[in-house]
Amino acid sequence: MTKKEAEQIINQYSAVFNRGPSIRRPASWLPCSKARVKYAFFVWVETLIEQRALTQDLGEKIVISYGLLSTFVDDGEAEEVNELSKLSERNELDWASEEATLLKNALVVEATGSLSDEINDFIAECYDRRRVKP
Repeated sequence: MTKKEAEQIINQYSAVFNRGPSIRRPASWLPCSKARVKYAFFVWVETLIEQRALTQDLGEKIVISYGLLSTFVDDGEAEEVNELSKLSERNELDWASEEATLLKNALVVEATGSLSDEINDFIAECYDRRRVKP
């Protein structure tokens, strides 16, 4: 994958967030597979570091954007979780119900930073390999 191809994928991925906020987003909204989006981030980040163009502000945006990949799930699950979230906002959700467990799990997953840690580790590794201070 070239840097240009990586940038195109990341731009298409970023555009998905213009569709509005959601706890879960349908995987069908992605421009390609999650794995390919991740790969595009890796290619892009490595290029930015090689060119000494990765600023702290851009790096923070990359970490957040990459971390949001965890919000993309099967379309049916996304629809169900988002409907449950709407019920919760209107105080119409029985939090003791089995359905509420799906929403609770979605909220827990959103709060974890495993993907953010993954891209942060990659950025640090790139800097270490090039012996360049961030």
